[in-house]
Amino acid sequence: MLRRRSSPASLLLYRLWRTKIKDATVWFYGNRPREEGWSLDFPALIPMRGPDPKAKMANTGRKKFNIDPRKGIDFMVEQGLINDMPEDIGVWLYRTEALDKTKIGEYLGENKEPNLTVLKEFVKLHEFAGMTLVEALRHFLWSFRLPGEAQKIDRMMEAFAQHYCALNEGVFNSTDTCYVLSFSVIMLNTSLHNPSVKNKPSLETFIQMNRGLDNGADLQADLLTVSC
Repeated sequence: MLRRRSSPASLLLYRLWRTKIKDATVWFYGNRPREEGWSLDFPALIPMRGPDPKAKMANTGRKKFNIDPRKGIDFMVEQGLINDMPEDIGVWLYRTEALDKTKIGEYLGENKEPNLTVLKEFVKLHEFAGMTLVEALRHFLWSFRLPGEAQKIDRMMEAFAQHYCALNEGVFNSTDTCYVLSFSVIMLNTSLHNPSVKNKPSLETFIQMNRGLDNGADLQADLLTVSC
């Protein structure tokens, strides 16, 4: 009786099987169960990893924040993703993508703790050294959206002015000057880019409006020109 000859490929597979390579390397003809986290489909040796649980919780926290900032932060703290400290909350607000910037502004503008301390920590994360006032304002206002309430805006701009003056000594004689001029620049920018404002303020008008701003003295003309 003639015996059927095995093909070279069959012999190779048989030898690999016998030498236990299938057990050491998850050979794709092997019989390891899928629940061990390995794919038996070609190509072999590719681990099947599910979604990162922490990343999923962080995404849930962002969504909650964009609906209710306080609940979103509470969720992040409860899940151990951030510490319940103003410094950590400020860093999370400043560095986390996909957060609603309007909601960030609402949270930072609240006149209560820990919001007030978080605001200070949030502002400290901005590097204003060597920037003109306008450059610093653009950088600052890019990280959130100003709320609609005047009192909230007042607290935020006061924190901005204190931090800007601390990093740029000698530019202004007092933080009050920086604070008032910052408001003036924001109002000027609004007037220039609001289509409903027909009479746009000129450079001369802006300089005139800010006379005596620096503790009764006039600011240098080049500083006001840069602000425009």
